[in-house]
Amino acid sequence: MVAPMQTILLLSPGRRLAKILLTTARHLSESFHVVVVRMSGADDAVEDERPLWNGAEGITFYDLLAEVKARATGDLAARATEIEAETGLSLYRSASNHLLYQRFTAAYFHIKQPLYATEQEIIEEYVGAHDLFNEIFDRFAPVLAFCETPDTISYRLAQAMGRKRGTFVLGNAFNNIFGDGIAYFTYGSNRRSPLLEHYYRNPSLIDAASFARADALIAKLSNTGLHDAHYVEYHKTRISGRAPLPARVMRGWRKLHSPATYRGLPSRLVHERNRRWLDASMKRAVPEGRYILVSLHYQPEASTTMVAPRWIDQDSVVEQLATNAPRGIRIAVKENPKQFGSRGEEYYWKLSVLPNVDLIHPTVSNSALLQGAEAIFPIAGTAGMEGIALGKKVAVLGRPSYDIYKGVRRLDYPEDVFRHLADTAWRPHSMLDERRTFLAAMAQGCHPLGTPQPNTPWPLPEDAGVHYARALQRFSAMVQSGELRTEQINAAL
Repeated sequence: MVAPMQTILLLSPGRRLAKILLTTARHLSESFHVVVVRMSGADDAVEDERPLWNGAEGITFYDLLAEVKARATGDLAARATEIEAETGLSLYRSASNHLLYQRFTAAYFHIKQPLYATEQEIIEEYVGAHDLFNEIFDRFAPVLAFCETPDTISYRLAQAMGRKRGTFVLGNAFNNIFGDGIAYFTYGSNRRSPLLEHYYRNPSLIDAASFARADALIAKLSNTGLHDAHYVEYHKTRISGRAPLPARVMRGWRKLHSPATYRGLPSRLVHERNRRWLDASMKRAVPEGRYILVSLHYQPEASTTMVAPRWIDQDSVVEQLATNAPRGIRIAVKENPKQFGSRGEEYYWKLSVLPNVDLIHPTVSNSALLQGAEAIFPIAGTAGMEGIALGKKVAVLGRPSYDIYKGVRRLDYPEDVFRHLADTAWRPHSMLDERRTFLAAMAQGCHPLGTPQPNTPWPLPEDAGVHYARALQRFSAMVQSGELRTEQINAAL
């Protein structure tokens, strides 16, 4: 008797990644039954990607919007209360990521946040998605689930319900310190890295190739500094005006002939005014003397609103650092290259008047800033991983995946960093073997996605889909062998 195929659940966030997940599903369907749930997203009304899935064998397809409409019936308030008690995930927390997005999209991009605009929409998706995932988990018992961006009510519910059943519901994040097109799986709204934690706790499982990658990275950093992802370099080149003349002419021609340019003209004018103020006000050199580096996150993005929701007001975090700093320590604040122009004088003026704050232009070398810093102060961002790789002092407010490294200090409040800086026992630069093991664990916990396309971290769908399928198969094998279990990871709902 042939054993039935095991199931992997894919949650498609909408049209943006549909082709990648379609390729992933088709490759997985050779050895798994695949269930696909097309999730709600800001682009739902643009185009229905269902035709992309037609004819894919071994795939069961659910349209979330249709399912929610059919299943969100009866006394929704009473059902929501029951779901909160069952899952431990409250109604509003499930929608919190997009609820927090609202003021950032309004302030920076002058558009209205399209998702979860009404309480009725929130409660309907909460109740309807719960009913759908109950059916999927009961009927198919997936060994694994994957959704690239963990930011909707449905994903959060699937994660909470999966945890009750011991099922990993994974997300995705990029790790650029080893090069372009490198990713790792995340778990929980705090985006833990199950494989990083597994290998760091069990270094005997790390293979020689991963240690070799760690050694190569350490050697590279001592010679040439950090690698900037090519899409980050694109943004730095764009705002510096160093792009080749033909490229600038072509970009200008496209803008001139794009209807979107004129629809968004008021926003573009604000951004241009902001850029002029930033160019005139921000420093283009590494600060002198002792300083703490704060690399601002792009917003709105899940890296702050989900991973560190208490600290999404980054200007207030900097203000607290500056007003509590001892004499002789400055606060260097570097704008995110992708954000340049979104935040202007209205955002920065209260920081610019603080005597110990330096506003750093995003074109300043990130590697030089990290190397010269007394400490790296990411809320939860990749600057923390880069700081670890360089042997720097890294202190975090959020609880990102890399906070398991023994050289990182976790903070409860911004000003706590100064107490840690006074601790002579905090010497991560001397933790050479520990850092090597951590970086090797990180290398082994990552997987390639393929060569990125221009100006984006994403490879072509046919490349990314194949690599995702292989990585999910490997992860599934570790789960089925008992090597990985959800209870080993401190994942937040």
